[in-house]
Amino acid sequence: MLATRLQTDVVVYDVPSLEEIIRITGLEPRFSPDGSSLAVLNFDDGVTIWNTTTWEAVRQTADELTNPFHMSWSDDGTRLVIGGGQSEVHIVDAESLNLIQTVPFQGATAVGVAFVNEDRHVVVGTADGKVLVLTLDTDELISIAGERLTRGLSDDECQLYGIDPCISLEELLANG
Repeated sequence: MLATRLQTDVVVYDVPSLEEIIRITGLEPRFSPDGSSLAVLNFDDGVTIWNTTTWEAVRQTADELTNPFHMSWSDDGTRLVIGGGQSEVHIVDAESLNLIQTVPFQGATAVGVAFVNEDRHVVVGTADGKVLVLTLDTDELISIAGERLTRGLSDDECQLYGIDPCISLEELLANG
């Protein structure tokens, strides 16, 4: 099967025959890794999961997401990462469509998102041309925070986090 977006519709085709199987109102179609489901972003800021055998809508988000623009499945098909216009990505459980985590970032609209590194990180491409790698691994976050406490932030990190002026650890300790 092949799913594509045509204006305000998602159209699914049978590849060998090129016949249209179904037309769904929505955008950004994404097949699950095993092909059994199709996730489609809705115009009401939600996601609908379609069964690709029956073409019935089997799940839909109850809560609005923040301007969803792009999404991707995890490698094991258990989660979706959804990027939008509010400088944050949402991690959603694919079975229940419940929100698991919202991860904010510095930057413009997320125009591309994907799980990487055994689904421990999310790569975000932004409308202003930046590529960000966000960690979802709690142990890694704790390790990073520990490094910041012992060495302070670099000038690049201060710029990334919008900290101005950038104060070194030595300056911070000297000034109490």
